[in-house]
Order: sequence, then structure tokens, then C-alpha cells
Amino acid sequence: MSTNIELDAKTIIKYYSKRWAVKTSYKYLKANLGFDKYKVHSLLSIERYFLIVFLAINFLEIFRILQSKFMIRTIGESIDYQRYISTIEFVLYIYHKAKNNVSIIDVYNQLKIA
Repeated sequence: MSTNIELDAKTIIKYYSKRWAVKTSYKYLKANLGFDKYKVHSLLSIERYFLIVFLAINFLEIFRILQSKFMIRTIGESIDYQRYISTIEFVLYIYHKAKNNVSIIDVYNQLKIA
């Protein structure tokens, strides 16, 4: 489908095949890196978005390489492992607070979820 009725089907497919890679990458980043709330309305926000994405992907790739003993093969697996580590750290944080008799209200306040 195209809004340009002057284009032939072959040209539309050629254009869309290039666009498809961008669309799927954008959707993946939004869904898996938490960029779904980021608004890109101005040139500056678009530049910032791509800088943040670039930094996130580089972090995940460097992490993947440095953690080769865990057999992390893809950026997706790096994301999953980072989530795993974060969950463990979160549970440990709450465990230590409970062990030290910190009230649940204080934990909420420290986590800024109260």
C-alpha cells in the first residue's frame, strides 16, 4: 500500500523493504528497552532518542562480550539477563531492609513508590 499512486508495485515493495527494517527495529527497541514512553516530536528529541538507544545497545553488547562465561549470545539475551540481575538485586534489597527491621513504609519511600 502506498499513498503515492504514481509508484509502481515494484518500487513500493523496494521502498517498503527498506522501511520495514527501521520499523521492526524501532518496535523492538520500544518493547524491549523501555523506550515506548519516549516522545520524539522535535529534532532535538529525535537526536536524544537515538543517542540513548545507541548507548543502551552498546552497553548490552559490551555486557554480552564481558559475560561470555554465561553464554549470552544476543542482545535479547543480554536484556533478559539484566532483568534477572535487577530482580535478584531488588529482592536482596528488600530482604536486607526487612532483616534490619526497616518498616515497609520506609522501604516504599526509599524506592519512591509510596
